[in-house]
Amino acid sequence: MKTQADYPVWYGGELIGGNPKHFEIVANSIREVLKYCQNQEDIQKDSMTFANGNSIFSNDEFISSYVYNSLIDIPIHDTFGSFSKRMWTLPNSYNSEEEDLNLPIWHLPAEKESGLIELFHELVDPKSFFWESTEPLAEFLGRFFNIPKPKASIDSALKQMIATRKGALKRVIRQVMKRITNRCT
Repeated sequence: MKTQADYPVWYGGELIGGNPKHFEIVANSIREVLKYCQNQEDIQKDSMTFANGNSIFSNDEFISSYVYNSLIDIPIHDTFGSFSKRMWTLPNSYNSEEEDLNLPIWHLPAEKESGLIELFHELVDPKSFFWESTEPLAEFLGRFFNIPKPKASIDSALKQMIATRKGALKRVIRQVMKRITNRCT
């Protein structure tokens, strides 16, 4: 059983799991907190803000962390760092490490419109390298997202991209060739 902590635990928004009864209690508690916050905002005629200017509604983690900390009789386990990690894979914002290959859950916010789409095309192509590869899955997937480390140079990054994204590259080449052919006819 959980005990009241000296300081509240900040629970990230990575993942939540539980049985239906616990979800019902969590959902009802969040609903009550949201109702209270909305009521306070209506009374004050101003948004509820923290000292830094963020509204209490700016981030779901403020409210969910409050609720999780208040539910003493329900076991809450934070997966962040133990089972999951938010990994930034941009050249100017990068935080992946070698041991991240062992995590079962990767949260990749910067890859939503690039690497994940390319990986999807790789997965749905039954002739892609994904289905032929014998390397460990985490290492194969890591190459799509520069995990565990960014590439040293543009040249090595291009070589790696070509090696891991042959299917996507073939599709682009086919589209370009089709356009050229259509212009010539």
